[in-house]
Amino acid sequence: MIMEPYNPYFDLLSEIGMTRHPGGSKATDELIKKCNIKKSSLVLDVGCGIGKTSCYLAKKCGCKVIGIDISKIMIEKAKERSKKEGVIDLVDFFLADAQKLPFNDDQFDSVISESVTSFMEHKDSILNEYCRVTKLGGYVGLNEASWIKENPPTESNILFTITGINKILTSKEWTKLLINERLNDLNFNTYKFKMLNQIVDIGLINLFKSMFKLFNLYITSSYYRDLLNLMARDLAIDFSILKNIFECLGYGIFVGRK
Repeated sequence: MIMEPYNPYFDLLSEIGMTRHPGGSKATDELIKKCNIKKSSLVLDVGCGIGKTSCYLAKKCGCKVIGIDISKIMIEKAKERSKKEGVIDLVDFFLADAQKLPFNDDQFDSVISESVTSFMEHKDSILNEYCRVTKLGGYVGLNEASWIKENPPTESNILFTITGINKILTSKEWTKLLINERLNDLNFNTYKFKMLNQIVDIGLINLFKSMFKLFNLYITSSYYRDLLNLMARDLAIDFSILKNIFECLGYGIFVGRK
């Protein structure tokens, strides 16, 4: 399996205790419905981050959820969240790589990924792993960044600064990947990305806490100071380019059945 280089963007999100899922809980609810997640389901949450989606699934559906992430800090925060939210009996978290899942074939009723697969260069290999561990008749569901207009921007440095993603796919490219993995009953919808909705879903208190941690990192860590200065430099561009990016940027819910 081809290993991806680690993305420093994840380090930053880990430290400030924030993971971003486009569409928020509304998008997760759509995944729940389309993946037929119910109380009897065993669900794998790939790239679980601080455990927001995993705990949400457990509380809303009463199902068993396993969350994996490549970041040790994220896994620690996810475990803390499961205790606070009272779902420790339904949710387990493990340090693992999405490119080489430590699970048997045909193990899960649903495998979901929210704002994770977008970051990977070799998406075909990643999706092959998702399908491998999904039961026959089970679902693979993605909530990922997607271009929603033709002729999207190509300024890769700026896109990385805004999203952490080097290359964003169109809805046609996402569905082609699912078809290549021989998934059936494909179901997808795309939506425009709205920053205000994202802020509301995070919550102002949590947003302020993360911003405070970000400021503290800038003051105390030369590594994060250099990273943030690099991000700020990339954003110092013509406003029309940023406007064009946000007019074309959205997210999609892509679901297929094995």
